[in-house]
Amino acid sequence: MVRVGLRALGPRARGRIDCERTPVEAVGVASDDGRGRGGGHRWVAARRHDRLGVDVACTVDFAVRDRHGVTGARRVHQRPHGVRRTRDRAVRRAGGLLARADGGRAVGRNRRGRAPGSGLHRPRAPRRRGIRRCIRAVAARRRARGPHGHRGARVTSRPSTTVAPRPFRATRNVRLLFAFMAVGRLQPHLAVWVVYLTDYRDLSLAQVGLMETFFQVVKMVGQVPTGAFADRYGRRLTFIVGMAIEGAGILLFGLASNFPLLVLSYALWAFGLTFWQGNENAYIYDALGAEDREREYPSHAGRLLAITATAGMFGSIVGSAVASQTNLMWGIVAGAVPVIPSMLVALAMREPPRKGGVRPSYVATLRGAFAALRARAAVRWAILFEVALASSRPANAILFQPFLARHDVPVAWFGAAIVPVALGAVVGSIGSARVVQTFGIQRTFALSLVGSIASLVVLATVDSIWALTAYPLFMASLSLGGPALSGYVNTRTESALRATVLSVAPLGIAVVFSMTAAGAGIIGDAHLLEAYAALAATLAILGGGAYAMWLRADRVERGGGCALEAK
Repeated sequence: MVRVGLRALGPRARGRIDCERTPVEAVGVASDDGRGRGGGHRWVAARRHDRLGVDVACTVDFAVRDRHGVTGARRVHQRPHGVRRTRDRAVRRAGGLLARADGGRAVGRNRRGRAPGSGLHRPRAPRRRGIRRCIRAVAARRRARGPHGHRGARVTSRPSTTVAPRPFRATRNVRLLFAFMAVGRLQPHLAVWVVYLTDYRDLSLAQVGLMETFFQVVKMVGQVPTGAFADRYGRRLTFIVGMAIEGAGILLFGLASNFPLLVLSYALWAFGLTFWQGNENAYIYDALGAEDREREYPSHAGRLLAITATAGMFGSIVGSAVASQTNLMWGIVAGAVPVIPSMLVALAMREPPRKGGVRPSYVATLRGAFAALRARAAVRWAILFEVALASSRPANAILFQPFLARHDVPVAWFGAAIVPVALGAVVGSIGSARVVQTFGIQRTFALSLVGSIASLVVLATVDSIWALTAYPLFMASLSLGGPALSGYVNTRTESALRATVLSVAPLGIAVVFSMTAAGAGIIGDAHLLEAYAALAATLAILGGGAYAMWLRADRVERGGGCALEAK
């Protein structure tokens, strides 16, 4: 409770100012000029000098006894404008009513000229000149006397009550993350970026593969540091920074007039991607963990992949339409449009609370993540299995558009051709959690591996437009394993290191993808079908070996009973 002295015009006035969580009591003292009314239209109020950082509503209740002995009560309610401003405005309005109640012209009579009843009479409307003079006088006193109150005010304060922060709502923030990813992953430029480099910038497919290798090298360098940045400085800030850098890279990529600018745009684009890859899964897990709902993570991760795939599908349709109606350059520039709305969505998100106490430093986060990977063989091999699956991604990222061009599909239909491929990714992502519950994690990984290899074999052996039907199966198989793998790693990693550990997989993917993309580009420049065959063989070797090692490590860990619960 804070007691504030108030000198206001009027014989006697006593009031109470109640602000949310910060009650203030105000007592008025009369001044009289001997003629039954006050000596002027001036009043002074002392106010609290705290900064609670929230907006509150403020109500002033006061009673006035006029010179006829009639007592009445009035209430002034001020809507939130900040803690200190709200209370000051409420007191100012109360003081104005006190001045008008005993201002001389309306004392003893109401607006209709009748004697007042049991309550306080309704005064005449004051002249604007007096109110403005009152406001200017108060402002002048504040400037002259500084922030420590007015002369004659008696302030006795107790420690203010701490305002409890708003509770974190997992459902709301996970939905906002879905919206952020849906807008940010529209990416209209991905529908034509290979054709843009080969036809508009006159690069060969081999050179495109080498450019993609450079792209993945930049991701490899930035992946773990940006994951540690997210663990140290917050996931929400990481989303915003990454989206800004990525948007700048895409815009420069479309407008680059020479090769050095093209390389710089690739670097910015790749570095921006590293800020959100791995961070989105860590955000979902931390948000669900705030309400002890970690078991729901696989289904939410699957929905996220489905949403990003659907957004990419619509974005590809838009990008191909823009490129066909204008030119390939504007199809790339359109990819920078979703950046601003996605950043606005990220600003509405809240940082999820984390379990485990104070955040470690940046270097300590890196050390802890690598120590956790050394200690947990099953987690390490699960990440390597995810990396092995990603070694086949050049089939979609590099070879898909040359496949369409080989079979004389016009650019305007590229977006429509991507639709079934994206739907395959959506089905695999949504069904991942159900498949894990039905068949178990081991069989889910096996289905993902076998389905991917089979799809590549079809693409390598069937030289027809009908081989396009293998692409939905290929994307469904890859998407089937993604949520299951991230859920497996999340449940075995503590919160303070989660984004850093999850960023190790994109790091390994960048390393492997940089090699397989270069190889697929060089081989596909001469023989497209042989490029598919090489990717199938690579996936069989790397994926089969990583799956066998993970299966062994997981059985040892389960047998030893050393499962680590995520903090």
